[in-house]
Amino acid sequence: MEFDRRRIGPSAARMDSAGVSPPPPLRAQGGARPALRLDVKLAEHLRPEVILRPELRPAHATLERIWLRLAAGCGHPRPPPFAVGEFAIGLVASADGLAPLARPGFAWVEAVELSQAAPHPSGATASVLRALAARQARARPGATQGEAVAFGAAVAFALTAVRVRADEQEACDRAAEALFTAGLAAGDPHAGHPDAHGDAFWAEAAPHLAVVTAHFLPGGTGSALAAADPGSRASAAVGLAAR
Repeated sequence: MEFDRRRIGPSAARMDSAGVSPPPPLRAQGGARPALRLDVKLAEHLRPEVILRPELRPAHATLERIWLRLAAGCGHPRPPPFAVGEFAIGLVASADGLAPLARPGFAWVEAVELSQAAPHPSGATASVLRALAARQARARPGATQGEAVAFGAAVAFALTAVRVRADEQEACDRAAEALFTAGLAAGDPHAGHPDAHGDAFWAEAAPHLAVVTAHFLPGGTGSALAAADPGSRASAAVGLAAR
């Protein structure tokens, strides 16, 4: 049966009024994270249990909106439906660990942050964009897992100037180079409009996404020149910007 509902936020280090202490990972957030509503249920068994279940429906709806905006911005003709099971999602930290090729990941608390009113933090925005872009790229014909992961890192960096993982520095460097030669700067969309599902953010992100998509995905100019010399890659990016 449902016992009560409580919102876990900056005061979560202490017992709440229902006498339920939040688990340590949630208490550790302090004031740095938005409040996270928890459903508190009492399971009546031989050994009664109190079950804390996070309310994630608003975050899920936000992810679906960003998924569609991202697909449109990248020119994906038929993106697959958004499916949570395609991602390695942890509650307070990404669960992709050391093997991001299998399933890109992010944290539910990051999605919760993006479901709140803007401004949205660049770190959470980058983490979610990286995972969603990588999954969408993997659904494109001919895209390898490695290309999809690099594309996700490049999209996140292009729109927020945030490198989510240290081992994705090369993809971020390639994205920065392609954007520079196209007369664009990484991070401008989020710096000017820190609203991950706002019209202004996605309007400013459109040219950034066009450059990164053509540079990283199969059939794009940059994907064919990824191993070429920097001069050749710069010439290709200039040609893209002129289209």
